[in-house]
Amino acid sequence: MLALFLQLVVSGIATGMLYALVALSMTVGYRATTVVNFGHGDMVMAGAYAVFVFAGSGLPFVPALLLAIGVLFLFGFATQRGLMQPIIAAPHLSLAMMALAIGYAVRGAARLEWGSEVTQLTRPYAQDAYMVGPVVFTMDDVVIGGFVLTLLGMRAVSGQLHLNARPAPAHDVYAAAQMRDLRFALELYERERGHYPERLEALVSEDWVHAQQVEIPGYRLEYTPVDGGNDYRLDLAPR
Repeated sequence: MLALFLQLVVSGIATGMLYALVALSMTVGYRATTVVNFGHGDMVMAGAYAVFVFAGSGLPFVPALLLAIGVLFLFGFATQRGLMQPIIAAPHLSLAMMALAIGYAVRGAARLEWGSEVTQLTRPYAQDAYMVGPVVFTMDDVVIGGFVLTLLGMRAVSGQLHLNARPAPAHDVYAAAQMRDLRFALELYERERGHYPERLEALVSEDWVHAQQVEIPGYRLEYTPVDGGNDYRLDLAPR
């Protein structure tokens, strides 16, 4: 019974590390954009299928992996420019729904080609197993665990991973999201008009943003056009 318990713990940790790796990348995207990407899992699946296709065409695993990374980068760039950028100043719900739609499209394309059957990607390493007492470590456990621990170690050493950091309060996250939306709206306004507006209210009156987007509870927006409208300063001060 103890041997079975230890085996389940080891296998669970290895599987959990894989999910943690996916969750870490999703967290990076959320902290950069303050938008939850509901299509994140489908993009991860698309990367796996890209490696599957390239490796199945006769390429060695490493070139297939590098080519898949390049293809997914181009696909992500195209979806961001063609689908997300035009609605970047819209409410968060619109961005989340677009991300969800992209995910469904990617999933549907995979099912259209391969159906619902499970496909197997050939591993680039031997499927060996190692006994440590009563516990069996497969090569999958070793590779996944080693990769995740190496990645987390690199981030910790570089000072990018703050293990003691606390999540920002909800109102601060909301304020950061509103500031991001306003900056995007200002950039779009400048591209269209050739200069930044004299007042933030111009964004509302000309339907660039909603009136609620220039009112952040607990904060005061301080907007000042600079250099004759060629630049601007936008600050957030607590009330």
